Amino acid sequence: MLEEQSSTALRHGAGSGLLEGMVQGVLPEVARRVARRRIAAISTELADRICAAALAAAPQALDAMIAELEASGITNAEICDLVIPTVARRFGERWLDDTDSFVAVTIGVSRLQTLLRDREEMLRQAPSPTGRRVLVLVPHGCQHTLGAHAVAGQLRREGHRVRLSLCEPTADLARSLAGFKADLVMVSAAASSMLPCAAEAISFLRKGLAVDAPILIGGPIFASHSDVAERTGADLATDSIAEALAVTV
Repeated sequence: MLEEQSSTALRHGAGSGLLEGMVQGVLPEVARRVARRRIAAISTELADRICAAALAAAPQALDAMIAELEASGITNAEICDLVIPTVARRFGERWLDDTDSFVAVTIGVSRLQTLLRDREEMLRQAPSPTGRRVLVLVPHGCQHTLGAHAVAGQLRREGHRVRLSLCEPTADLARSLAGFKADLVMVSAAASSMLPCAAEAISFLRKGLAVDAPILIGGPIFASHSDVAERTGADLATDSIAEALAVTV
């Protein structure tokens, strides 16, 4: 019953006082299950509240919104891996339905990316000796980089060495990858318009740089194009980091 009440509270965007009351006094693991369920079913209403906070004139508004989530039992890692990408996607939807202007969406996503960077810094760990070397790449000509930052942060927390390449032309990409032999390449693509850019980048990695590591493609594009691997020349399309890493085992 307690978990059902807390999930309902999230769906209706309840404030931190109610959320704290729901979890106060229960065993920590129960509180954590409540928080995970809330994230899994993050409502459009709550996402819109976070969008509004990201666009507020006062920068403290977004910090207060995140503090509210933390008070309800959501961890910093879950904010980085789940909450921020979900809200970024909501900004994209708000632009498509003319709720927000392109300028507003640009400002909102930029603030989310700053939040993600600062939060990831708190979680940063030294690479593990058994960690893999992973290139996370957003192709040149693509503009959506928040998802790649989120993936890179999660990989680093798991002990992997990550080289992040954001929208680099081929000449710059060749220089930045000098001396970095990747065990895995993960290409991030957010929209159908990025397919040609992704295909060009993958072709350059294979033919221009002789990269022999598995090349995977993921991101929001995965949900709308079942044949994205075939269309771009990637070895596999997936939205699962665990599945991606399993390719190198």
